[in-house]
Amino acid sequence: MATEPIDPNATTTPPASAAPVIAPKTGSGLAPNVKLSPRNVFVTAPQLSGIKEQDILGGTVSDSGDAATRQRQGFDVSYTGQQLVNKSGVIARGQYQEDEAESELARMTKVDRDRFQNALASRGLYGKNGRPLGGTGRGTEDISVTKEFIRYANGEGLTIEAALDKFLAETKPYVAARKVIRTTAKQDIRSVFQDTTQKILGRNVSAAEIEKFVKAFEGMEIKEGMGGVRAPNIGVAAEQQVQQQFGPEAQAVGALGLFDILDRKIKGQA
Repeated sequence: MATEPIDPNATTTPPASAAPVIAPKTGSGLAPNVKLSPRNVFVTAPQLSGIKEQDILGGTVSDSGDAATRQRQGFDVSYTGQQLVNKSGVIARGQYQEDEAESELARMTKVDRDRFQNALASRGLYGKNGRPLGGTGRGTEDISVTKEFIRYANGEGLTIEAALDKFLAETKPYVAARKVIRTTAKQDIRSVFQDTTQKILGRNVSAAEIEKFVKAFEGMEIKEGMGGVRAPNIGVAAEQQVQQQFGPEAQAVGALGLFDILDRKIKGQA
């Protein structure tokens, strides 16, 4: 295959020293052209001059026209830029960086930090075990959770305080899955206790006394299910309950039974 002759006088363009940036990102992780949800903010005239026209919804500024606004010498605008808006509806700062998580926790008072972290824990950000007890509020897990919340605040275009109110309003409280503890059927517990009272006392007991045992034995099984002491065998538990509740009667009946056995042995009937 023939090749084109090379012109020795032709100029050449050297390759670029670096690949072109297609979508440069800010330190917050958002590309500069990303628009956030509109937020209603109040800006003074000097502040307005520093806002890009494309960051105002529709490219216009709405003057509410009321006397209070004019007295403040400002404007109400619908803002879609990446600056963060505080609870007062004022543009307060730029996007958070992840390495600010620890300093943001440090600047909070203990009361504010507890409120912030307990609120996040109530929505499940600390996982099924909840917020660690006895910590400083600035531990590894606290910082990790705060970093996650900072990303949320950046995406909403709000400061941490403002984002927290929005987050709590829009997110349902976290409810940990309840552990199902299976207990013996009530009727089976009643039956065993009735048989035991017949064997030891020779009679039936009242319904109230039976239900007292049912409740007590279920309590033993529930404690076991929650990681406590193992519940005894139901027959053993029934005998212990009868002996404890009807001790003198049980001893008297037992003595009569023993005398009857001895008497029959003497008479050659046993």
